[in-house]
Amino acid sequence: MRFCDENNQPASDADYEWADAVLVSGMHIQRSQINSINKRAHGHGKITALGGPSVSGCAEYYPDFDLLHLGELGDATDQLIEYLDHHTERLQQQIQFKTGGSAAAARVPNSGL
Repeated sequence: MRFCDENNQPASDADYEWADAVLVSGMHIQRSQINSINKRAHGHGKITALGGPSVSGCAEYYPDFDLLHLGELGDATDQLIEYLDHHTERLQQQIQFKTGGSAAAARVPNSGL
């Protein structure tokens, strides 16, 4: 796994080529950047997944992402990971994973804050 913080430095072409999938998260103010990352990833033929506060609030802002994770960490997270374990090809139609049950507090890593 590689973590690229686009607030510090954009992911390189080499990062995209290395990836099996590109996972993105962000807030509404980052919407343009989120969609730009998706376009760049698709340009490299990579499947994309988006989660976080912006997409959870307004999934309609992101029709071009392959996979959407809507809601908090929980069963949708497990479903998304399971899907990516078996599929890394681009999709014809978007799939949305919606959290129905949140993860138990014991399963959520301590942020140390």
